[in-house]
Amino acid sequence: MDNSIYSALAGQVGTFNNMNTVANNVSNANTSGYKSDTMVFNTYLTKDVHDNNTMPQDFSTVADDKTGAMHVTSRPLDVAISGQGMFIVQTPVGVRYTRNGNFQKNADNILVTAQNYPVLSIEGNQVVFQETDTDVRIYQNGAVYAIGPTDTQYQPRGVIGVAAFSNPKLLRKAGDNLMTSDVDGVESDSFTVTQGALEDSNVEGIMEMTRMIELQRKAEMTSSLIEGIYSVHKTAYRAISKQN
Repeated sequence: MDNSIYSALAGQVGTFNNMNTVANNVSNANTSGYKSDTMVFNTYLTKDVHDNNTMPQDFSTVADDKTGAMHVTSRPLDVAISGQGMFIVQTPVGVRYTRNGNFQKNADNILVTAQNYPVLSIEGNQVVFQETDTDVRIYQNGAVYAIGPTDTQYQPRGVIGVAAFSNPKLLRKAGDNLMTSDVDGVESDSFTVTQGALEDSNVEGIMEMTRMIELQRKAEMTSSLIEGIYSVHKTAYRAISKQN
């Protein structure tokens, strides 16, 4: 039996999944700290009584760990990482990691992400402010200091931890612009924290739109190919049935 239509269908499924990945990149082009995804493909051989047919298989996506551009916001609780590492946050399902430093104080005066997840030090401690704090300074090593109206000097409030991984490619997307890993991160030894700035997404909008156009054309050509194969099969079946 001719399995060409199955090979074409497998390729079409991979193309559609790839289009979803590109569309997600485009939609997050303005998300601080977002890392673009790339679909990873391999091939596998189908077991057939006549021959082996190679099929494409999209089995994973890999995040590009390239650093995005930094832009100044002047917000005192916005921070960006230059160098290696990710911020550490505590979520209801465990520790997660992010490059998005768009932080804020919650009702309990704890430094949290936009999703209200506490920001942690490398030891797992939270950054806790005093209710009367009027000014915050965040130093290049992540140390957080603040001063209140009755203070004579800035007081320590905690440390924003920056964790690094020996193989960042093993990090997986976990939603809310967060990453997860099967191994714990260790303290980064190559980073600088900048206060009043955010790291932009590393998505290259023009490149992604070009990829989307190419994938759409590929999907259209594959669809035409499948229709052609199906038409050939129908013609062949009719010819055989007339002979019988």
